[in-house]
Amino acid sequence: MGRPPLEVGTAGIYRIYPTRRRAWKARAYYRDYDGVTREITRVGKTKGQACRALDIAVRDRIYVGGGADLGPDSLVTVVAAAWLTELENEGKGVSTLQQYAGNIERCLKPGIGGLRIRELDKVATCDRYLSAVKAQRGAATAKTARSVLSGICGYAARHDLLGRNAVRDTGTISVKPKKMPSALTVEQVLDLRIWLTYDDRAIKRDVPDLVAFMLATGLRISEASAVHWEDLDLGASTVRVRATSSASKALG
Repeated sequence: MGRPPLEVGTAGIYRIYPTRRRAWKARAYYRDYDGVTREITRVGKTKGQACRALDIAVRDRIYVGGGADLGPDSLVTVVAAAWLTELENEGKGVSTLQQYAGNIERCLKPGIGGLRIRELDKVATCDRYLSAVKAQRGAATAKTARSVLSGICGYAARHDLLGRNAVRDTGTISVKPKKMPSALTVEQVLDLRIWLTYDDRAIKRDVPDLVAFMLATGLRISEASAVHWEDLDLGASTVRVRATSSASKALG
């Protein structure tokens, strides 16, 4: 009768050996949460140090499928890579993955890439990082960084690398509102219409007439370019807006 397998999440007997570098190696077999038994080894200057290092490795051992050996002391960048792999396996869009990977490369690695994942359990740590990204790269990039960091910490919490996702309690990141549009003065309107009459390309594309129509009606480019003759009532001086058009892109 063969030896019964280890219980999932437990280690076997420690074996300790001297090494050629006047140190000691402690090794044990550990049955991971996928049911596979793997060897764990740690080295110390003394037998006691080697055993204590192996104790910590066994205590913090979390095996995540796909070959990633993660624990609370794993670097944030290592956990980020595992999170991206999970998103890819779930069928996340290519453009989204590229956006997240770029944010990790430009912001997360130089910002908090040297931290251990367990060190992201404090709201203040996450908030300081996001504030720094906003100050250096703007609010839009910081909002993406917040989504990325929340995804990483959520992944870590699901695999018991963190007790919670602290990013959820960080401050909101607001994008500065755009400047309110200002209306052209009468002089500016006259200058614009005169300037367009000197532009052969604009005349060829009927831009002066389009601009005059927009000035008179207040329609947007997409609305004005979608007007048909049947939408006009010249007798009543009215126009009916029934659609919009992407033709405005061609004017750029």
